[in-house]
This record gives sequence, C-alpha cells and structure tokens, in this order.
Amino acid sequence: MISNYLDFITESKLELLLEAKIVYTQQFLDVLDKIDSNIASQILSYKGKDMDVTRNYIDINREKTDSIFFKPQDKIDKALYTLRSNGGVYDNLSKVAEKMGIIHSWKEPSDGQTGVVIKKLTLEEVLKISPHSPGVWSYMYDNNQQLFIFQFEERGKTYEAIILDNYLVKDVSKVTPTEVNVGRFVRAFLKNLGLEYKDKEIEDFVDKYKKVLEMEKNAFQRFREVKGEEIAEWYSEENYEKIAGTLGGSCMRHSECQKYFDIYTENPDNVSMIILISEEDPTKICGRALLWLDDKGRRFMDRIYTIRRSDVLLFKEYCYTNSYYHKAEQSYDEDSNLVYNGDEVYGNESLVRVNLKKEYYDYYPYMDTMKYYSPDLGIISNRQFPRSDHTTYYTLTQTNGSNGQDCDICDGSGIVDCPECDGRKVIRCRDCNGDGENLEGGACGTCQGGGTVRCDICDGDGEVGCPECS
Repeated sequence: MISNYLDFITESKLELLLEAKIVYTQQFLDVLDKIDSNIASQILSYKGKDMDVTRNYIDINREKTDSIFFKPQDKIDKALYTLRSNGGVYDNLSKVAEKMGIIHSWKEPSDGQTGVVIKKLTLEEVLKISPHSPGVWSYMYDNNQQLFIFQFEERGKTYEAIILDNYLVKDVSKVTPTEVNVGRFVRAFLKNLGLEYKDKEIEDFVDKYKKVLEMEKNAFQRFREVKGEEIAEWYSEENYEKIAGTLGGSCMRHSECQKYFDIYTENPDNVSMIILISEEDPTKICGRALLWLDDKGRRFMDRIYTIRRSDVLLFKEYCYTNSYYHKAEQSYDEDSNLVYNGDEVYGNESLVRVNLKKEYYDYYPYMDTMKYYSPDLGIISNRQFPRSDHTTYYTLTQTNGSNGQDCDICDGSGIVDCPECDGRKVIRCRDCNGDGENLEGGACGTCQGGGTVRCDICDGDGEVGCPECS
C-alpha cells in the first residue's frame, strides 16, 4: 500500500512538471544523443518547446542507471535569482528611475548577488525613463530581451537596480531533486505529448539508456591522476594519441616547454593533473586537465584539453562523480564561473586561491585560468590580488616561459587596449557617421539609433592580446 501510494505521489509530481516549461541538463542530453531510438528522438525534440533555462532540470542519476532526477516547478518558482555579472546592471537608467520613484534605494549589486525580481519593465515603461534612445530600447525588446527591477538585501538594507534579464538566473542549486524510475518518466512524458508506444519499445529505450550510462562508468577507468614530474611528462605531445582537437592545439605541448612546469611539479600537495588514457593506445593520452586543491579544501578542474569534443563531457562527469568543481566555459577566460554538481556558481564561490611554495621560478607555463601568481605570498589565483607596494605579482599569460614583467607594452598583463576602439568596446557607426539617424530622419538600421556598433577587432571586449609578449 505504502509503496503504491509513493508511486502515485511521484507520478503526480511528474505530471505537474510536464505541464511547465522544461530544461534538460547537458548530461541528460548527452545520453539521449547516444541512443538510437525513436523515443530518444521524441524526447530530444521537446527540448525546443517552451524551453526556459531556469526551470525543471531533468538530469541523469549518476549512482543508479535505472532512474533520473527532476526539480519540481513550484519549488523552482520560489528560488532566488543570482546575478551572473554586474555588467548587466544599467547604472544610469537605475539612477533616473530612482529620481522618478520607479525604484527605491538604488545601489549597484555585486557579482553573485542573490535577490528577487519585483517587476518586469515593459518597453513603454523603459521609454518613460529614457525617452531619448527609442531605437536602442525597441531593438532590445524586439530581440526578446527585457529589463527587470532586481531587489536585494545587503547588511540588513533593501536596494534595487535595473538589470538585463539574461544576466539573472534562478539559483536552483538548493532545490532538492525528485527521483523517478526511467520507464515511469518516459511513459508520463510521452503521454503528455499525446504519443503512445508499446511496452516493448519503452523497455528497449530503457535498456539502451542504462547501457550508455554503464559505458560511461567503464570509461572512468581510463582516468588517472598524476603529480610531480609526471605532469610535465604528460604535457608533451610525444605522449598524445594524435595531434588534434584542443589537446593538439595546446601551446604548452612542445619539447621546449618542458622546463616551464616547475610551478606544477614542485607543488604536488595542491597541484595534480587528470589524464584520460587513449582507448587506441594505452601508452598515450587523449585528454588532460589540471586539478587544483584550493585554500577552501575544494578541488577545481581547470580547462579541459581533449582530442575529441565528446570527451569533454566525460571529464565533467568525472567531476560530478568526485565532487570536483570545473569551469563553466572551456576557454582561456579566467572570469569563467565554476560549476559544481551541474549547477553554476557565481561571485566569491567562483574565486579560486591555491597555496603554493613561496618560490621565484626561472620559467612559467602559460595559464588559462590561474593567471595571477605572487611568489612572495605563495598564492596563485583566478582573480587579481589587492596590490601591495612591497609584494611581487605576475600575470602568467606568456607562451615563452617568462613571467611577463619584462614587457614594457602591457606591464606583464598580456593584454592591451584595442587599437581600433581604444578600449571603449564600440566604434562609431559608419553608416550614419555616428549620428544615429538614416537619410529619412529615422533610427539608423545598423546601430538602431545609438550611433555606435560593437568593435569587430576586439569583438566588443575592448582588449586584445599584447602584440609584444602574448
């Protein structure tokens, strides 16, 4: 009786879920992509319908291959929003709105700030606040972007700010997932779509689903964690299965770089490397990623380098299994947020600091993420330090083994202001010569009346690599 009742409750929750917008985790999508089945194709086709990245995470169960997880809609609705970056805060608009009484107690929130959305501003409401740039706001809203009034608390006081919607995400990390049998989920899912499949077809899908997860578990046996001199050994391209993918494109794979890795090899307590042994040749590797132990006791997997793109997901799955953090974006960007157990974290939780020996090394490797090193403090980090006149700081973004301090062009940062836009990120619109109007007196179709467009040279970043040392 009790078992049947619990099954009924789970079924009911699942049916409620299917009435709302749904998002799949990347891990669930990856499993579906590997299943040759009409049912898998049907489930994948639902991904594009009413999809909302802040709702209803459907995820694999990493411990049990015959069940999946989902997060109920009603609980997600109650979750707070998290600010990805304060780059999405409209300072001037917020200040004007405060004077007009539209928002109260304006203050700029910091990265990772949590709060609630108290109002979604319509285009008409935005134009009342800023009537002088109608083309800009119309273009924004025509492209499905919207401004929110974000309310948050800081030191017991309540503040508000106007923020672009895609800079706010629901913090679903604290929403407890509900577990359900794979077969039961598929039946309810297909029923919701108005589709009927025979029991044998559903059983065939479940068998294939479980087989994919079992294969991924077996693939974990090819992972190894290495330390000390082995790190330098496995950096060498001589030990790669083949020169391809991001692994084959690594600037640190060459023989002349072997002397650069002392900062890794001489700190085995806090620096190691995860390698993925090749299936084709067990003496070679097909992927690698540095693993850091930070001052909070967390293990952080740095940028993942692989020959095959699909193996990146395997590294991420390895992180989930071992409760490691990893980068949200596999790039050279140190500002990338971190991901823990499938959920992106922001602000201070994405700050990584690692304690190393207080050492001045003769050479240094190029760093994708942990770029900021102080030999006097013995600390390396993915964020710049508060500066002190009596402490040495290096930015490790050189490919020639130097610490960057010898470069007079960029002062060791490895980056300079874009010569095209002078660091402003935008340039004058050539079609309207910066006036913002077309020949008929309407808003310029290229810049939407703003008079400027994104700089193509720096892709809107305002910075480019130093021509001298990067």
